Amino acid sequence: MAVAQPIMISMELAEFVAKIMLDAFDGVQGALRLQEERQVEMAAAASLDSEKFARLTVPDEELDRELAQLFPSGDPHQPHGLYVGAPYQPALKEGETESPPFRSLVGIQLERADYVQPRRSKSFVLAKPAVDKIRGAVHTRLGAEAQSILRSTLRRGVQRVIVDSGRVSARISLILQTATQPSPGGTVVVRTKDVRLLVRMVDDRAPQNQQLRVDSLSELEIRFKTVT
Repeated sequence: MAVAQPIMISMELAEFVAKIMLDAFDGVQGALRLQEERQVEMAAAASLDSEKFARLTVPDEELDRELAQLFPSGDPHQPHGLYVGAPYQPALKEGETESPPFRSLVGIQLERADYVQPRRSKSFVLAKPAVDKIRGAVHTRLGAEAQSILRSTLRRGVQRVIVDSGRVSARISLILQTATQPSPGGTVVVRTKDVRLLVRMVDDRAPQNQQLRVDSLSELEIRFKTVT
């Protein structure tokens, strides 16, 4: 199977330099535009309510890690202690301690409908309403913490990355192209205005392409500085 050779494009030196500078300009302008768009998105996210912000920014994996730290599971098959049917001890009498301590850790006071007592058991387990309440509260709290940091960042001012100078280096091959015409005496005359210096990028994947006539291999370095 024949291997396709890369297409080699030649252009005049002035055109080559202009292309590099134009691409550098487009890259800088594009980076600034994207930063402005990101700042607008941050401001919009900061104005959301905590619940909606949490839904958009806090993934389930992060929520489960937080729940595992708050409520470790005694069941090796459960990542944390918040699930339907998880053991729960409410503080029904004075002096009793809630376990897990949802009220002290999350600020959620469970109602009687949030936990059930299985038949022939003296213990209680969590029902789905309790799991949804606590999971939602922790989710919102994580979102509120992240949103608070975002708002503080916006109040201080979002830093932007700018480019004030740069350098572009390229390996190139130089090809001298001339337009010749014979003189009355039969000699070949080459006029300076008929000489074109063509530039081609060096391709390291096929540096030994024998079909290319190269007069010189060189390196081009362009230093630039931005002004306003």
